[in-house]
Amino acid sequence: MRRLFLILIGGGILGFLAYWAFFAKELQISVVYAEDGFIKKNTEKLPDNLKKSLKKAHISPTKPIDIYAANFFVPHIPQIQNKEHFNILILGSYQNVNLLSTNEYDLILTSSPDLMSFLKYYGIRAHFFPMFTRGDDNLQAECAARFDDKKCYVVLFGASPLVQQVLEDRGISFVLYEKADFETAQKLISDIGHISGVVFDNNALTSASMDYSPFLLDVLWLKIPVLTQNIFAKDASLHLLTPLAMYVLGDYLTYYKDKDEVLNFFLHTKEALRASRFIKSFLSVEAAAERLAVALKDKKPPFLKSTHFYNIISSTHAGLYNNGDYWIAKDLENIFYKNGIFSGVSFPLSLLHDEADVSIYLRGGIPLSANIKRADTVSLMYILFPPLDKEEDLSDSLEMKETYFKKLKNEFSYVDGLTVSSKTYAQWLKSLGVKAYYVPQFTNTDKFHPDFSNDLKSDVLFVGNKTFYRKTPQILLNHHLPIDIYGGGWGRLAKAEYIDNRILRKYYSSAKIVLNDTRPAMRKFDFIPNRIFDVTACGALVISDYIPEIEEFYGDSVPMWKTEEELVALVKYYLDPAHEEERLEKAKQAQEITLKYFTVEKVAQQFDEIIAKIKREKQIDD
Repeated sequence: MRRLFLILIGGGILGFLAYWAFFAKELQISVVYAEDGFIKKNTEKLPDNLKKSLKKAHISPTKPIDIYAANFFVPHIPQIQNKEHFNILILGSYQNVNLLSTNEYDLILTSSPDLMSFLKYYGIRAHFFPMFTRGDDNLQAECAARFDDKKCYVVLFGASPLVQQVLEDRGISFVLYEKADFETAQKLISDIGHISGVVFDNNALTSASMDYSPFLLDVLWLKIPVLTQNIFAKDASLHLLTPLAMYVLGDYLTYYKDKDEVLNFFLHTKEALRASRFIKSFLSVEAAAERLAVALKDKKPPFLKSTHFYNIISSTHAGLYNNGDYWIAKDLENIFYKNGIFSGVSFPLSLLHDEADVSIYLRGGIPLSANIKRADTVSLMYILFPPLDKEEDLSDSLEMKETYFKKLKNEFSYVDGLTVSSKTYAQWLKSLGVKAYYVPQFTNTDKFHPDFSNDLKSDVLFVGNKTFYRKTPQILLNHHLPIDIYGGGWGRLAKAEYIDNRILRKYYSSAKIVLNDTRPAMRKFDFIPNRIFDVTACGALVISDYIPEIEEFYGDSVPMWKTEEELVALVKYYLDPAHEEERLEKAKQAQEITLKYFTVEKVAQQFDEIIAKIKREKQIDD
């Protein structure tokens, strides 16, 4: 027994020594090359954090790991020093890449989806690896969002006359810099306690690359609010900036396109607590190490911690955050994530759908131009309104021209299945032999719910840009009826050109009547716009132009009109105090219908069922 005990002890010691020797060898990780500045600073702690992540993930590399961080601001790729090691190349966003020099690396990471797509085009596999920061919890940003405090100041990167004018008018101190380079950032970090906000403009965030400055992450880490230009600002150089900032940071930046939105930022912004939490959770050096560990384990996609990934492709131009299609995509992303499925929003021309288990293309104004079907994945098109070439085709759109339908069929063949937000259109497609599922548009009750504000109350509210088919506001103005207009193109008639989707409920909830008018193609094919669902979820009465499917679901709880006289009569009737009780009752009935049938939760359930069905048909293991 004693001999057996000694053998066990001896074996345990030898096993421990072998285990220790193995892990000592496994954990030889070093940053061999890192560019000066942000990259050098942020990668200093990467090896230690990567060791912890590898242990946690039970990953045991058999070679030492060498990390090379390059190509952020200098267009060259470092030469490998030891080909016997496992060599990792972390690229930035510069596309001036010597493709041959990447071949010797065992793993390539890039902080730009565009560069990832570029490399993939040439047969080089790269993983998405967004910029990260080591942060510093010891720093205190005591002035954050305190714009009227004289000891605090705003940092302006890039010359922006509009922002400067607002700051000067309000007497807010500011300091102007040309770009957010490392030297400037280091200087500002040392004085971070006096910075109340940061405004990035022009190419200040990118500094000649197609990425955002890591200083942006440092600022958000410290809960300092950040303002930057909308993608449709006059400066075209922003087309390089906003897509990636939006792709990674999403809601955590505030955007502006006019003086009112700049002023609103300095009047109403709150401490950027959510942004700070996001940076610390997903863009810290610890999170970067976890992503790198997952990439080494070769799970896909490495940006996420799940082997299942849904990609929702918003059919808008990259960074067009004020478009309704983008917010539909974001709502789907959030509900899938809430249901335990990692999801992301991308834009046309992105190749991220190649890395997704499920791709859902939101078919709005931009056609799907390439086949996204794969043998081992599921791809869907979610048709939000009829894909017509031009509104003039409406006269015979129900009997589509043969050549046009051929083009449609070709586009529809790029996916495994169609989901359509109109029963009529879905049935029409089925009659032509196209597999189509009815999935209505929806509301997100996390955003759209009763939230009355006395400052925003109105009798009649209209929200929407001026287009050739939107005549409702002018009809009310012609009849001297009260109306508050928000949207672009209305000039002096509008109180503002844009309302952020995240606060739109306050305006809906504070109106007695909200008007809906629908583009002719949607009326023709019975597409219910999600404005109907959003307004009713907020408990307001919506008056709409006539759509049979609205009548089918809502009955008379959503009053509708076909002629100008009917619209005027309805508005006058429901503004009459004698009919207030009836107005409130109809709004309540419509709200109950919306919450029962048209929420993002219901739609997510429908997508789950359709995806499961297609997986069975394609014999894809779940």
